[in-house]
Amino acid sequence: MPLPTLVRSALLSFVVALPAVAAERPNILWLTSEDHGIEMGCYGDPLARTPNVDALAAKGMIFRRAWSVHPVCAPARTVIISGLYAQSSGGLHMRSMVAMGAGQRMYPQFLREAGYYATNNSKEDYNLRKPEGVWDDSSGQAHWRNRPAGKPFFAIFNSTKSHESQIRTRPHQAVTDPARVRVPAYHPDTPEVRQDWAQYYDKVSEADADAGARLRSWRRRDSRTTRSSSTMATTGVGCPAASAGPRTPACTYRWSSISRPNGGNSRRRNTSPADARTGSSALSISRRPC
Repeated sequence: MPLPTLVRSALLSFVVALPAVAAERPNILWLTSEDHGIEMGCYGDPLARTPNVDALAAKGMIFRRAWSVHPVCAPARTVIISGLYAQSSGGLHMRSMVAMGAGQRMYPQFLREAGYYATNNSKEDYNLRKPEGVWDDSSGQAHWRNRPAGKPFFAIFNSTKSHESQIRTRPHQAVTDPARVRVPAYHPDTPEVRQDWAQYYDKVSEADADAGARLRSWRRRDSRTTRSSSTMATTGVGCPAASAGPRTPACTYRWSSISRPNGGNSRRRNTSPADARTGSSALSISRRPC
């Protein structure tokens, strides 16, 4: 059996390694975004406007050396859902749709076996054929509110606001001043490139707003004493050459009405969805920008 991956070990820690005071398994909210990196306030970027993830990071653990395994969405999502490097599973090539190996499962199947109501809203985009019984619901209507009474939930909500396709959509109501962006050395410093980077910052802010709305809804409606929150993005920045080294943001947080962890922890160890392990209870990872 392969060693637990970041995703699998984090989820198992939610389910198994709970404090003794928490008799019930926590509800888990996993918020994902796409195509952005560490251009966020919690990573010290003064141009970023990401108050919701910043607040989560301030209370929880922030990973400063998290990396996406692949610079494009489907292989990266394949690694996350399977816990296997795409080179090993055969799911490296876009839309390859290969079968999983004998005895292998996608991680929501483990959660469902542990009694969780597992939902995905709604992007999948795996390069592996999905076995039967992965999700209780994977659709635009999937929501923890639809679970049977008394059942703990694991719920993913994916924001497409920062997807690379949105960086060059026009017209765009600009918020970030293109003159203030830092153009990386591998890009020409032209008005067009500055506009793309400024729009990228605006789109990351929109993804952060989506995360904030989900977190507020969760806090209003979920009264269970132990809860875990995660915000995660699948790969790095969606600009030319930017995802060649896709460093991604990641933070984790678990809270309880009984006990609360100390905030402001920082982890500097190299981490990726394929080979890192964590005992934390909430994960926030995002993809890197242009």
